[in-house]
Amino acid sequence: MGVTVGDLVCLYRRKTKGFGLVLEKIENLPQKAGLCHSDMMAYIETKPDWNAMREFKQARVKQSETPELVDIYFAYHTTWAQKEKKEFVKIRWFKQPSAWESPDRDVEGWYPVDWVRKV
Repeated sequence: MGVTVGDLVCLYRRKTKGFGLVLEKIENLPQKAGLCHSDMMAYIETKPDWNAMREFKQARVKQSETPELVDIYFAYHTTWAQKEKKEFVKIRWFKQPSAWESPDRDVEGWYPVDWVRKV
């Protein structure tokens, strides 16, 4: 059984797992954001420089009716994601999970569903 809106969840792979509430769930983020994963990955495989990649992303953001979703999708797919992540949840943290990138993070954020487990 998957994660749904209203579930209490954690990031189960983190040292400090955190504790939060699912506020929103998107089943197919690329479709909702108007993106094509295969086109994006084909472009990324050409190994563009940083400026070209930024322009590519900004063009997609301008074309989209949901720029926040485009930013989320690019954040998870232009760096470490090997497989496409379509399902995302927005979580409001009561106890934030550990994170090496920034100790002062927002209390709400979007995460791939496969990173989250019910508490």
